[in-house]
Amino acid sequence: SDLKSLVSGKYQISVTSDNEKAAKIDGNNTVEMDESEVFAKNFTFTVKGVILGKANIIIRLKRQKYSEWIQVREKTLKVAVLRVKNPLHQYFTIFVGILVCINNINIGCILDLKVIRDVLRRPIAPIIGFLCQFLFMPLASFGLGKVFFAHNNAWKLGLFVLGCSPGGIGSNFWTLLVDGDVNLSVTMTFFSTVAALGMMPLWLFLLGKKVVDNPNFVIPYLNMIISLLALTIPIVIGLLIQRYKPKWGEISKKILHPFTVILLIVIILGGLYTHFYIIQLFEWIVIFAGSSVVWGGFLFGALVSILFQLPRKQVIAVSIETALQNPAVAFVLLQTSIAEPDADLAAIPIVGQMVVTGPPLWTLYILTLIFKRVRKRSKCSENEVDLKLTSF
Repeated sequence: SDLKSLVSGKYQISVTSDNEKAAKIDGNNTVEMDESEVFAKNFTFTVKGVILGKANIIIRLKRQKYSEWIQVREKTLKVAVLRVKNPLHQYFTIFVGILVCINNINIGCILDLKVIRDVLRRPIAPIIGFLCQFLFMPLASFGLGKVFFAHNNAWKLGLFVLGCSPGGIGSNFWTLLVDGDVNLSVTMTFFSTVAALGMMPLWLFLLGKKVVDNPNFVIPYLNMIISLLALTIPIVIGLLIQRYKPKWGEISKKILHPFTVILLIVIILGGLYTHFYIIQLFEWIVIFAGSSVVWGGFLFGALVSILFQLPRKQVIAVSIETALQNPAVAFVLLQTSIAEPDADLAAIPIVGQMVVTGPPLWTLYILTLIFKRVRKRSKCSENEVDLKLTSF
């Protein structure tokens, strides 16, 4: 009724999006009409989702006064663009899970129970790993999230949730490849996952309210228990093979290294494909924040281990175990705790941290291979010299 009281003339209805990266108006977004048509004519517009995210669709009604357009009314519609569920994601997860279990059997074939018992009798390294992982990483993720994502609560939450997550099985594989202490790594991963059943909800309770308002976190206990079983059962099978079928164990030892390399390549390539919808949303700040957390974890774990004079292989194991968390636990917590698309948006820094973790580890792996080859050649040269001297 108040519109009808306006002076007659031409009117204009326009529709715009404040975030065209996520959603845009498809086709004509502006229509001009006479006063009589404003109340008698429908105006239809189409909003096209472009990429995962949120946008405000702003509808404006303007009236022409002389040569200018004066705004009369404005209305905002909130739009969310959701991702299309891809069944390949689920199939890939199952496929990788099977390969991981197979490789854990292989790892079980090289473990030494005597060494593990010695580690548990004098648990300095596991305690250092625990303190680094459940004190440094949550606080570092929380603090860096405040610094880098001050105006983005979703990203802040994702980084913090990953920082509170336990160590992942991937840390065992990388420890193996870069010549770390695998016995210690497996031990720490097991106890890290058990400890996370209490430490993860504790940190979310203590700092969760400072990250998001009115948090309602659903702790993925089932997912963590499944991770424990996926680690423990195959490794026990590997230990049994090592004891009762030593020939099979020798075969497992031979294929362990190349199988681990292939598995990590499959995980990386498959992960890039299944999470491409998130990678498209990366910004430089995501990469920088992820790198800061990962490198901080590596360096802090290594420095504390060196400070306590741990052997080189244990330093490597603690460093990797500190920096590498279980992203699956973080993903599940976000998916069950907050609605879409916020859950996927919060996962952006998690995927970002996963992406930046690979390059330094692959670099370290290549350097390890070069070092081993050079050392092997130098030993061969020394043996040849000793042989010649003996012959002389």
